[in-house]
Amino acid sequence: MLVDARSLARGERIECDICVVGSGPAGLTLAHALERSSVKVCVVESGGLTVEPEAQSLNEGEVEGDAYTRLDESRRRQLGGTANTWQQGLRGIPHGVRFVPLDPLDFEHRDWLPHSGWPFGRTELDPYYERAHAVLGLGDFDYGAETHASAQAPLLELGSAISTGMFQFGPRTVFTGTMAGALARSTRHVVLLHATVGEIQLGESSGRVRTLDAFASDGKPFTIEARFFVLAAGGIENARLLLLSRRSRPRGIGNEHDLVGRFFMDHPLLRGGMIVPRGRNLIPRMALYDQRDDDRTSAMGYLELAPEVRRRERLLHMTWLLFPRPSPRRAAAVRAFRELRESRTADPRRVIPRAARAVAGSDFLVPALYRRLRTGRPLLSHVDWGGWSTERGMERRYTTIDVIHQTEQAPDAENRILLGDARDRLGLSRPILRWRWNRVDIDSALRSQDLFAQAVAAADVADVAPERRGGEPVLELPGTHHHLGTTRMHADPKLGVVDQHGLVHGTNNLYVTGGSVFPTGGFANPTLTIVALALRLADHLNRQPRPGVTESKNPMGS
Repeated sequence: MLVDARSLARGERIECDICVVGSGPAGLTLAHALERSSVKVCVVESGGLTVEPEAQSLNEGEVEGDAYTRLDESRRRQLGGTANTWQQGLRGIPHGVRFVPLDPLDFEHRDWLPHSGWPFGRTELDPYYERAHAVLGLGDFDYGAETHASAQAPLLELGSAISTGMFQFGPRTVFTGTMAGALARSTRHVVLLHATVGEIQLGESSGRVRTLDAFASDGKPFTIEARFFVLAAGGIENARLLLLSRRSRPRGIGNEHDLVGRFFMDHPLLRGGMIVPRGRNLIPRMALYDQRDDDRTSAMGYLELAPEVRRRERLLHMTWLLFPRPSPRRAAAVRAFRELRESRTADPRRVIPRAARAVAGSDFLVPALYRRLRTGRPLLSHVDWGGWSTERGMERRYTTIDVIHQTEQAPDAENRILLGDARDRLGLSRPILRWRWNRVDIDSALRSQDLFAQAVAAADVADVAPERRGGEPVLELPGTHHHLGTTRMHADPKLGVVDQHGLVHGTNNLYVTGGSVFPTGGFANPTLTIVALALRLADHLNRQPRPGVTESKNPMGS
């Protein structure tokens, strides 16, 4: 059931069994997994059903250090959370939702990487990864490259130092449509819209959370009372809420050891340079590394250094995402055609010369457009004229392979979320992100690029020219909106904010779930792991003793 917080009376008290703050992938998965239990869940969402400028303004904050995406651009306050932005895609990466589990090595304590190591290994999450696949509408939980390879899409043989991994792709609307719709129709669970939590209130003599102080978007205060509370609002807001809760603990809840907000991580994108085949038979054999459908799922391969190489060389996890590119002359024509396609409302005096250059510089665009006209296909529907083509014979125009790296970022205590002096329209301190791309990240990327180039050259199939600027890797994007690590998981309260189940140290009923609990993040898109952790937390909460279903005495109890 959907309830608009603006309809509540000033000072009203909302009662439920479990209160989940945030309606993104973590919060929705948790609520969805609890649907069949006897508990009543209240999901608190700061926005509404669509993106609203008033709600988005609450995401504003400052960035200190290296350049990073504006904090209000990388998050969405709306039912479904930042999943509502996934269809926009990123430069050079296929649109859609990419899923991949963390690598077993990502969970291990690495003696050369300070602050690494999860409190459990990959095998603990494997059954939840499998359940996550069912929730997300994916195929089998099988990321083995050999399973997805075929005679038409073979594995590249590049020596033992290089491995092939796989992404799987799923529907974009699982959170913004399927799960959100199911909760809206629920007779037990409630989604409270236009409701922003301001502070977490602890009991006077224990670590038990008593209530949440919240505001409707029109500023009316109200409170939420529950037996268990779960923060699922993302890597920035989870930390911010703990830091804002200073009434009973001056440094914030869970922050006795000054760890809340620290160890912020993302997945920077780097320009990897070019792979130049030594013969004409390499590119036609690379279909596995394009997004493609088979009888099991939609998947795409990527290249990486083998785990034993990363362990031996003390390297962070980094991928090679492959995108074929035409010759320089054809590339100029492609750029001109793209500008024509994307400038339908632009000044014709500028567009027409661009169109002329596109035609004059091309020996493949005109035949391709003719085929599209002849078959009735839309002229301007091709997603990326620089990507893998599904049209027969078009692969002959590719001469090089462009590389993009998605990389792991080392946990660094100085990369952190802080509270600033500026306040939002509800009077809450805005966050500050202090972020730098550090030397350990840079040196790992350089060494990884060199080892990859050496391995490819030794395989005698191509030459690799890593892209560098002043001898350093080229940062394409500082992050991919994957906000990780700010409420890290560790059994020792001196080394982490939450325990292995996400329970905030020093409390007995306040949990955190989502990317903020990751001790390390690997390179992987985190959503599959976030869903797996939420399912695991749902099982844990279902095992907790409870006196019975809360009898609500407010409009939400109907």
